[in-house]
Amino acid sequence: MNHVQVNAEEAVREMLKSVVARISSNSAKGGEGDLVIIEEEDFMDDGKEKHLLIFLGLAPKYMGIGMRQRQVTSAAVIYCLRCLVDVDIPLNQGCLAPVKIFIPPGSFLSPSDRAAVVGGNVLTSQRITDVILIAFQACACSQGCMNNLTFGDNTFGYYETIGGWKWRWP
Repeated sequence: MNHVQVNAEEAVREMLKSVVARISSNSAKGGEGDLVIIEEEDFMDDGKEKHLLIFLGLAPKYMGIGMRQRQVTSAAVIYCLRCLVDVDIPLNQGCLAPVKIFIPPGSFLSPSDRAAVVGGNVLTSQRITDVILIAFQACACSQGCMNNLTFGDNTFGYYETIGGWKWRWP
């Protein structure tokens, strides 16, 4: 299993090197104040560069839907990194090894353990994915929300989340 993760780490590192060389700015806005900054820093004992994803311009935690734990942000990041890699690798923890994610504490992406959270999969994860893909100049953002299909009666219920999309490139 270690080989699979090391291979994924190397693939993501190569992708990040090409992205840093390609993009004209080290930050990208993704809507109303969303901001992801991509920085290259060297914090590793072995000398490998570590790319830092910083989420800034986030709203503070609030009363309402959309707040989500950090895990949703991490899942969106690993999904985007895997999508951006040009080689066929399985999605695994090695994809996150080259990056460090910073989310300001107390923001709506990192509320306290006592805060109520809801709507993270349908609303927030889709928007986080949009912002990351914009920051990497990979493609134009989607509709920023997923859709739901529900049906049933008093004996059963079915609920399906469907990711939204638009067929556009930057």
